[in-house]
Amino acid sequence: MSATYRGLRVERRGPVGWLIFDRPDVGNAMDAGMLDDLPAAWAELDADPEVRVIVNTGGGSAFQTGLDVRQLARDPGALREQSRRTKRAELRLTAWHNNVGTPVIAAVNGVCAGGGLHFVADADVVLAAESATFLDPHVSVGQASVYELIGLAHRGAVEPVARLGLTGRHERLDAARAHALGFVSQVVPDDTLAGAAQSLAEQIASRPPEVLRAAKRALWSALETPRTTALRAAAPARTPASAATEPRYRSVSERTVMTAPSDTFTYTEFETLRVERRGPVGWLLFNRPDRLNAMTNQMRDELAVAWLELDRDPAVRVIVNTGEGRAFQTGVDVAEIASDGVGMERYRESMENFDVHFTAWHQRVAKPVIAAVNGVCAGGGFHFVADADVVIAATDAQFTDPHVSIGQVVAIEAIGLLRKMPFEPVMRMALTGRHERMSAERAYQLGMVSQLVEPDALRDAAQELGELIARNSPVAMAATKRALWGALETGLTEACRAGAKDLVSVWGHPDQTEGPAAWAEKREAKWAPLGD
Repeated sequence: MSATYRGLRVERRGPVGWLIFDRPDVGNAMDAGMLDDLPAAWAELDADPEVRVIVNTGGGSAFQTGLDVRQLARDPGALREQSRRTKRAELRLTAWHNNVGTPVIAAVNGVCAGGGLHFVADADVVLAAESATFLDPHVSVGQASVYELIGLAHRGAVEPVARLGLTGRHERLDAARAHALGFVSQVVPDDTLAGAAQSLAEQIASRPPEVLRAAKRALWSALETPRTTALRAAAPARTPASAATEPRYRSVSERTVMTAPSDTFTYTEFETLRVERRGPVGWLLFNRPDRLNAMTNQMRDELAVAWLELDRDPAVRVIVNTGEGRAFQTGVDVAEIASDGVGMERYRESMENFDVHFTAWHQRVAKPVIAAVNGVCAGGGFHFVADADVVIAATDAQFTDPHVSIGQVVAIEAIGLLRKMPFEPVMRMALTGRHERMSAERAYQLGMVSQLVEPDALRDAAQELGELIARNSPVAMAATKRALWGALETGLTEACRAGAKDLVSVWGHPDQTEGPAAWAEKREAKWAPLGD
């Protein structure tokens, strides 16, 4: 039996707990009673072992419209307490404020305004009715909008969040636009919202509870730290301090590049990979099509070597990574998990220590890397999407992360994706496991992928893009790449300071003279090899 809460209803529907805002006559605005009782309501549902997922929605025609200013004005004590909590950033409104470990779905019915945006920004997954709208009227009533918008900005693109805050009550974001921006992962007809939320919640609830909590904890924690720190924190053990401070990219002046003529550069012969050179573009192909290119320990070892060899070949300006057969990359080979105890123990130790070397980012590859996703990208395959500089995909490509469906925690791959696309669809993919797939079109819409092409044209498109990028200055691209990846490791101001160093690091380089001259003379530039 649930406790009685002011302005709230708590219900249980199978493994799903429902927390419903229940002041429909005032748009479910939060009065003193609701503010006081929200922490206890969240705690009750989170502590109930029968509740695997929580759905948060509104009664009536509104989801949540923020503080009930008129009611609070009649209760000076409550208003002072809320002001004190706001000043000290000690809010207790949402699941995130209250450290709820159970997955939370926000089901937005109708209007979500002002402080109601807290519950969208702090949910794990967000669904919306077709009629749902989002607005932030704070600036229209002389108030600054801060916490709600900061939360939203950490989940997706900053520009639409800034516009929402600056236009106040004079503009609304509709559900379709919220979906396109990645703030909402599913829009449904109004009369099916509750059913859709219950169905999704039951699907998520079928996963092991501790795995879901661990995945949620890892992804939310990743929003608090730089990229590399977040990736290391996701592993049970940590690397030595010396490794933690090692720069991810060497500076241009420190790079060691093989200077042998291109036609004498030889590559290692690999069993699980193919390495090719097509003009200025080097190709690294996963070559286990019969196993959907799943990674074995041997493939991981070979990848560590192949990335470095491609990076050192002076004839290669750009690297394309793709898969043979009908899959791009599907992560760890589960057959090896079952049969090779020694190999898997070695892999476990490498992940625990974050001592991994199988992607271009792991190996500090300075040349531009294009991931060309053919077919299925699953689980550990996301490493190669998250760590590429540019991603294109076939129109039939599909993305899924089955970790939680086999009792494994989603962490490192998803954390990498969080720095490249909105938070909510990453969390949804992590919690739904193998039972949902993201289409190439949705990945393109969310910015995970920058170009879609027909399947039979994928390699030609990747080669064409590689050749286009290869026309640019190698030293300038290396510095640009270093600056942008470095920006994921720190705040905006520090990133700009570090970027300034990358900017001036190429001043005086021969390319700085050759580039303007070639432009003026309307000819292709003759760039110096990387490392000169």
